[in-house]
Amino acid sequence: MKVWSREVKELEKFNKTLKGQVPDLAKELVKLVSADDENMLLIYSRRCLEVIVTDLCECELKRPRKTEPLQGIIDKLNKEEKVPSHIITSMLNLNSLSTYGAHPKEFDPEQVRPVLINLSTIIKWYLKYKNIDYKVRVEERESESPDEVFAISNKGLVIPKAHEIEGKTNILSTPQSTNKLTQFWQELKRRKVVRVITVYAAVAFVIIELINNIVEPLQLPEWTSTLVIVLLAIGFPIVIIFSWIFDITPEGVKVTESIEVTEQKEAKPVQPSKTDLRKKTTLIKIAIPICVVAAGIVIVLYWDDIIQRVDDSNSRREIAQLHVENAMSYIQLNYLDSAKMEFELALKSDSTYSPAWSNMAVLNYTQDNLDMAIFHTIKAIEYDQSNIGAFYNLAFTLEDKELYDQAVKLYSNAIEMDSTFTAAYSALGNLQNKLNKPVNAILVLNKAKSITPESEYIFLIYKNLGNAYLILEQYDEAIKHLEHSRYLNQNYPETIQFLAKAYEAAGMMDKSIEQWQVYIDLETDTLKIREAQEHLKEITIKHLQ
Repeated sequence: MKVWSREVKELEKFNKTLKGQVPDLAKELVKLVSADDENMLLIYSRRCLEVIVTDLCECELKRPRKTEPLQGIIDKLNKEEKVPSHIITSMLNLNSLSTYGAHPKEFDPEQVRPVLINLSTIIKWYLKYKNIDYKVRVEERESESPDEVFAISNKGLVIPKAHEIEGKTNILSTPQSTNKLTQFWQELKRRKVVRVITVYAAVAFVIIELINNIVEPLQLPEWTSTLVIVLLAIGFPIVIIFSWIFDITPEGVKVTESIEVTEQKEAKPVQPSKTDLRKKTTLIKIAIPICVVAAGIVIVLYWDDIIQRVDDSNSRREIAQLHVENAMSYIQLNYLDSAKMEFELALKSDSTYSPAWSNMAVLNYTQDNLDMAIFHTIKAIEYDQSNIGAFYNLAFTLEDKELYDQAVKLYSNAIEMDSTFTAAYSALGNLQNKLNKPVNAILVLNKAKSITPESEYIFLIYKNLGNAYLILEQYDEAIKHLEHSRYLNQNYPETIQFLAKAYEAAGMMDKSIEQWQVYIDLETDTLKIREAQEHLKEITIKHLQ
């Protein structure tokens, strides 16, 4: 069991309340409780916090959040005393620890637990803040009514109606009637539960005797008799429950009516049934244990085969994972043919292993085989809809094929799946610049800048922001962002190229000439180097004149 399982179950209890009241928060919480990876738990915890803080920003600070970081909003809510200090503490702790999910670094999985505990505390306060009633079941007690459930809500302890007497609660009340046992026995007979128990016991006895007599002749395993007895024991309460709840009627199987409704119907004349319902009821209720036993016998007879198939499936996946790891090692050594062979062996072992398809697509892309790259990436998504990298890779390949509308949609899908996917923000912003939509690019890139300020790819965000402002002819902003991108990564050629263009457009020719030369020294594409050299020669002559 995962160390955070209990905390996830606690959060899951809020789903029903949030679904109807706060759908945005419910959507993120559903993703959280279904995640089983510590990084994804941290990411979705942060996204739950984002929904709450964004709403508080609008309700308490009277303005939209836009791209402002969570930390800044939480600090303002604290400064203006809009949120209790203990909730602020939980928000700050959650925001701080959840960054390890957004930027995968080494951390202890135990640190997930305090994040989930803080989130639970915040949600409870938030529901109270929004005047939303919530109920979390904490105890069920034996009673006549299956609805007698004690619960805790944000309005205190909820007491079942059966324990309320003249407007007052009486949790320790006892039955007033002295013939409760007799009434219960009559109800069992009315619902035909007693008859079902008798029939079930008789049939079970026959089945056990039959199994004991055929185990040796059919050479069944020695534990077959034990398994049949266990299955019959499991089926016993199930049959009783079904016979209590359901009944066979001329209109089909229906929930057994209460005694009051039955008495009312009995007071009226009814048409006799053409079908012998008693026989149907007996046959169906006998069929249930027979089906249970039959299923058990099938499991016994084919147990080894079932186990073998499960083991084979697990073994194939492990072999596929090993081949993919080998392929990645070959790619690092630039042994691309060997890597391709390993990917093919991985897919031969497990044709549904999404990472193998995804990485095969990347290999084809590096070899300029775009059509096969698209085919393999689609396969990766088909077998795993949560493969975010596959969505990103497919968008990247479609962009190269100049299918820009589809690429924009897929980049957006990747961002929607992971709001901290900095590379996807960067690629989408770069594509918007390419489509001459710099305003769209700025909106996307500024969002990434506020969400993932410490990402290793943040320099690309600033690079594409600089280019967007360059397209808009806002040269001061362009230079500011491009210089910051160069500060974060000194040797990225495209950043230097954009900076040289920005200096040139701003009339700062000495700096422009200097940056063009740096770009030529860093660039590895021969055609781009030749074009840059010709441009540098041209502007140098003009500058000297």
